[in-house]
Amino acid sequence: MPKRILICDDAEAVARNIETMLTQEGYECRVVTDGEACYQAATSEHFDLLCLDVKMPGFSGAEVIDVIEVERPDLNVLVVSGIRSRKEREEVEENPMVRGWVDKPFTRATLVAIVEGIIGKAADA
Repeated sequence: MPKRILICDDAEAVARNIETMLTQEGYECRVVTDGEACYQAATSEHFDLLCLDVKMPGFSGAEVIDVIEVERPDLNVLVVSGIRSRKEREEVEENPMVRGWVDKPFTRATLVAIVEGIIGKAADA
């Protein structure tokens, strides 16, 4: 059974691009475009990884992590963000759920390598 990834980015084109890259590698992906939908999906379905943007309207990525952590502290989070502020980045990375970071823009090879480093290849048992 393929590993499942929840992708949350308010820029739907970016989220769909991530989905395409990871689906082509064999992962099963679901896309949501806001923090509330991300929280609902992450706490009601099983996912091996959450690919999450930080800067979003409404719930920010950091806030999403904080509320998901209560119910799913085992969920691995990969932050996919254009944040350049070291302080903001450090605040997000302090959460133990955050297992990696991909700076926008990124290549498919970079994204896939980091995802595989966190959860393994799509079909790994």
